[in-house]
Amino acid sequence: MKSLGQRAHGLRLERMQASPQWQDGGFRNVFPIAPGLRDSSVPFPGLTDFLFGGERRVPSKPLPMLDPRENWRHPPHSGLRATWLGHSTVLIEIGGLRLLTDPVWGARLRPCHGLAPNASNPCRSLSRTFRRLMRF
Repeated sequence: MKSLGQRAHGLRLERMQASPQWQDGGFRNVFPIAPGLRDSSVPFPGLTDFLFGGERRVPSKPLPMLDPRENWRHPPHSGLRATWLGHSTVLIEIGGLRLLTDPVWGARLRPCHGLAPNASNPCRSLSRTFRRLMRF
């Protein structure tokens, strides 16, 4: 998509401006923020805040982890089960089917070598089991 990250112009800008949500040079949310949901005295965080701001965001103690393989031997009673395996990997079981979202097969969670720390979730070792089952 060549227009990603560029200012809209031409027909694209015309379509945007024709939208009912377009007001005063930009899109506006048609649903107001509920009272008490947003504290207007607190500024929105910026990218710098997420990357370099404040205290380090590390859990005060290890996250509880259970080995899910025993439960997987039996179908879920309700027909629905979701098992978080770490990072953004979830095994969803619904109606007898299994869907693995965003699997992490390696030891690092990164787009480039050396850019991120090692994955700390011991459940990632289950990836060998999934690879055997899925024949990756």
